[in-house]
Amino acid sequence: MNALQQGISIGLGIAILTAVTGLCLREPPGGARAAEGVQVYRIHTAWFIFSALGGLFLVGIFAFASFICPPDQRIFCLGCSLVAALFFAFFAVFMRSLKVTVDAERVTSNNLFFSRSVALRDVEVVGIAGFMVEIRPRKDPVTGKRRMPLVVFAGFRDTTGLIATVRARAGLGKT
Repeated sequence: MNALQQGISIGLGIAILTAVTGLCLREPPGGARAAEGVQVYRIHTAWFIFSALGGLFLVGIFAFASFICPPDQRIFCLGCSLVAALFFAFFAVFMRSLKVTVDAERVTSNNLFFSRSVALRDVEVVGIAGFMVEIRPRKDPVTGKRRMPLVVFAGFRDTTGLIATVRARAGLGKT
């Protein structure tokens, strides 16, 4: 693979990720609104489509390569095809486990491996940082140290609504 092909592959991958994230960050007509009651945000369906198509594409490339590669590399190509299928299946399971819950007192992020919360009264800043939503807590008045921010993937259905809900319930306004 030459430099041009590598650049196109990387650029295409970044463009797809940017397009899917842009879809998740698109504001509904009338702008983002804070939700009432307990609100649960789940991953956008576009990420599952991305996972399925990406998995099929990569598995297909390696499966096709197993027919045109030298005989001593066929097992390697088929193994890569299997690993790619397992990776994208795990990616879909992991993405399905992502959930952010905002209730009257806290915002909680859950995934396949752990759960983490921040009290809404402690939230100082909420915003987008690349492909992530960062919920930064205030400094501890006694120690002057700040806890680690709660960082969640910006790939949820109504991500702008999630941000608006956290801002409203934390009393931050639109800043």
